[in-house]
Amino acid sequence: MVVKIFYVDPATYWKTWYASKPKHLQWLNLPKKFLKRLGVRNNARWEMYRYGRNEELFWANRATYYYPEFKIAPLEIALRFAFECAPRLCFEKNNHVLPFGCHAWQKYDGGFWGSYLIK
Repeated sequence: MVVKIFYVDPATYWKTWYASKPKHLQWLNLPKKFLKRLGVRNNARWEMYRYGRNEELFWANRATYYYPEFKIAPLEIALRFAFECAPRLCFEKNNHVLPFGCHAWQKYDGGFWGSYLIK
């Protein structure tokens, strides 16, 4: 599998996000323009860092910007993969079948998971 780092042309980025803004905002964002020109803040890795701990937001909102073929699974398939919040509701929506995995089981309704995980 080949992993591509997609590049956004700094001039295109500037025109898209800042050129139409009032002049005072353009001046405030000028350092950002130069950083992008130098390649410091111009790729998916930087954006993922910007999202901090919640990388799911990046995958849900920005991944297609860098990789247009990226797809998010429909709910029915995602429920087969994992549950996180509201595991009882997810279990019901998944026809009372456990998923492949779970995320943050101790944080969201540990009582539900206790009967399945701790034997």
